[in-house]
Amino acid sequence: MLMKGEEVCDASKQADKPVNDILEEETSKRNVANLQCPMADPTFPQELQIESENLPFVKNCPMWGPVESLEGFQEMPQRPHFRPLETLIEEQREGFALGEMITFSSIVVKTHISRPDTPTSSFMSTLKVLADLELNGFDVQKVRTRVEFLLKKKESRDLLEGTRDLAKEKMVELKGEVSEDEAKLHKVGKDIEEFHSKIRELQESLAKANDEYDLLMKEILKGEFQITELQNKVDSAEQDINDEEADFH
Repeated sequence: MLMKGEEVCDASKQADKPVNDILEEETSKRNVANLQCPMADPTFPQELQIESENLPFVKNCPMWGPVESLEGFQEMPQRPHFRPLETLIEEQREGFALGEMITFSSIVVKTHISRPDTPTSSFMSTLKVLADLELNGFDVQKVRTRVEFLLKKKESRDLLEGTRDLAKEKMVELKGEVSEDEAKLHKVGKDIEEFHSKIRELQESLAKANDEYDLLMKEILKGEFQITELQNKVDSAEQDINDEEADFH
């Protein structure tokens, strides 16, 4: 029979196992345990089974009344036989039996107040303790069914939380990338504005250069026209001079 500390330690080691594997192991262990320590004879009157002479100890402790009136027993009355306690010395049996009674009631209450964030190790520990209580004649099937249901729900919730957390991590990562892209986009936008500004400046410079080019072309054409006229005058004057000189001969 495992001590409570050993059960909790063993439960924490199995916390990472899939729930179905864990429940199959527990069922197998219960079947073996039932072969090793059979339940009370179902043909034997239950009223007599709870009497002290049918227990491996005599009920001398005044705590039995308060313990048997605990919340867990109000909801789920029990008639444990405590046969495994026969391996203990007689003086220890009643104390261990009271401890098992208190443990059962505590587990019933604990199962009722279990929350989605209850650690898997806590459910595993409860299943281990229920197996021990069952060996002592407690009817734990209703509690075990509830714990196994909660354990499966816990595994399902953990998987969903894992999916959610991964999605959140990816979302944060993508938000960072989007933020970086937005910063780059802002910089590129400013570069484009600067390019447009430079293009406008170049267009203005080009327009001025074109105007200056046209003006210079006009001046050149005007000058060439004037040169042609003057050249004609020079040619005409030279012809007249030549004609005048010819008159001297």
